[in-house]
Amino acid sequence: MGLYCGIDLHSNNHVLTVIDDADRRVYERRLPNDLAITKAALEPYRAELVAVAVESTYCRSFGCSKPSPASDRSGPCPSHWR
Repeated sequence: MGLYCGIDLHSNNHVLTVIDDADRRVYERRLPNDLAITKAALEPYRAELVAVAVESTYCRSFGCSKPSPASDRSGPCPSHWR
């Protein structure tokens, strides 16, 4: 069974949802924008995660120092997910 994660990123919180192959919600919570908390929330699902998608107008969270438009792939955000 594969799991898929979607994150709706806001200025001071995000909604993290994990669904299975049948589109059933396995996990859904609103969390503060703290990378350690997000990683801990995803840890039980890590081995089965197929993909993670993040929706955000600006990458201003998870340790980013300044806003970067989502279309600007040169910003610092992708490095946080490595």
